[in-house]
Order: sequence, then C-alpha cells, then structure tokens
Amino acid sequence: MTQATDSDVLNRLDKLTAAVESLAQGLQETRVFQAQTTERLISLDQRITELDKRIEQRITDFDKRIDQRLERIEKRLDVQEGRVWTILLAVFTASVGVIVKLVAFPNWPGPAA
Repeated sequence: MTQATDSDVLNRLDKLTAAVESLAQGLQETRVFQAQTTERLISLDQRITELDKRIEQRITDFDKRIDQRLERIEKRLDVQEGRVWTILLAVFTASVGVIVKLVAFPNWPGPAA
C-alpha cells in the first residue's frame, strides 16, 4: 500500500473544502432565489386580492345600475299601462254612449220636416 503524504492529504482537503464551499455558495444562491420567489408570490397574491376587490366593486356597481334601469323601465311601463287603460276606458265609454243613443233614441234628432 502506498502511504499518503501530507501534501496529498492537504490537496485532498483543499479539494473537499472547495467542493463544500461551492455547495454552500449554491445553497446560498438557492436560498436567495427562494426568498425572491416568496416575495414575488406575496406580491402576486396581493395583486390578485386587489383585483378581486376591484372586480367585486365593479359587479356591485353594475348591479346597482341594472337595478336603477329596471326601476326606470318599470315606471315607464306603469305610465304606459295607465295610458292604455285610459284609452280603453274612453273607447268603451264612447261605445256605450253610441249604443245607448241608438237603443234609447232611434229616431233622434229625426229628419227635418
């Protein structure tokens, strides 16, 4: 068997130390990347929360506008319905008046003699 000299052992230790330092540096870079990713995820979560609130607000505003328009349409329909009933009542009253005149006074105003 060959005996390892002190310089061989030191060279191996230097190589192992360099490998460990390289792994430590890689681990540190990974931790930094993980922290950056976590910050980005938190930022995205906040943006999504803000967007959700804005969308909810817009939906609420849209619902209010739709309700207001429906109320205006209902008022217009009520007015139109009142007009239709008024016209129908006037036509009915005029028809009854003509029928009563023809039945009650068939010859009135009669021929001029």
